[in-house]
Amino acid sequence: MPGAYDLGGVLVAVVDGDDVVVAQQVQAAFGGITVVQAEATLILADDEPLTLGELGARLIAETGNPSRLVDRLHSAGLVHRHPSAHDRRHVELTLTSHGREMATRIQEARRPLLEWGGTLLDDTAFAAATTALRRVLHQP
Repeated sequence: MPGAYDLGGVLVAVVDGDDVVVAQQVQAAFGGITVVQAEATLILADDEPLTLGELGARLIAETGNPSRLVDRLHSAGLVHRHPSAHDRRHVELTLTSHGREMATRIQEARRPLLEWGGTLLDDTAFAAATTALRRVLHQP
């Protein structure tokens, strides 16, 4: 079955359109945070600490500098910012205990979607769909 992160990318692509109802349902399922905030939370949960640039490079639906996104996550008590131990010019991001709890809630909310997606597409078809949707998202 395709990975949870990849299916999240497809979900981001679907929600990135004009379907506000779907976006609101997803936001409610993710505990009131947006799909992009949920994506960032899961990325950090999988591989913290990350710098702002590293997080930005991994986000599917956030173009440019994700600093405003991180500002919102920090204000919501989901993310800590720490000076990098390796380079004082950089800030490293880690999840707070509340952020880790939110990551668990997001994963639980995504489980039915992952199961449903796994019944629709095999790994090859899913990889092709993900690639196509990422191209669409990153068109100027």
